[in-house]
Amino acid sequence: MFSGTAFILWLILPILVWVFHKRIPFAGGNGCMLYIATIIAGSLLYVFAVSLVGAELEHDLNKFDLDGDRSFSKSEMTPEAEAAMRRWATDTGRTFAPIIAAPATFVWVSFWFLLLTAGKWVACKLIANSKKQAESGRRE
Repeated sequence: MFSGTAFILWLILPILVWVFHKRIPFAGGNGCMLYIATIIAGSLLYVFAVSLVGAELEHDLNKFDLDGDRSFSKSEMTPEAEAAMRRWATDTGRTFAPIIAAPATFVWVSFWFLLLTAGKWVACKLIANSKKQAESGRRE
């Protein structure tokens, strides 16, 4: 549950930073510093979200440990317990998260920053052109 929220926050982080970048005190007008800080924060958030997934999988697995000794006897091995153990043991994403976090975040943040920068540039050009046309229309 919390891991899903953390992943959603990771997905919208570049958009939130872009929209509220004027209110971020340490960035000021430095776009490069903001970009690097967003990649670092996003990478940390990605690793945190994956650790939450691991905690949730382990919690689901420990529900089947009836005697609380963190090992499973034959009486505790139900089909549901085996499925939970399989989900916990085969989740390689938790292992590779620290390696994948920075490149994945770099691509994601770069995509959104480039898209939003291009959109802002196009909007500024369209507004400037419409103002020029309106001024030339008034002169004639």
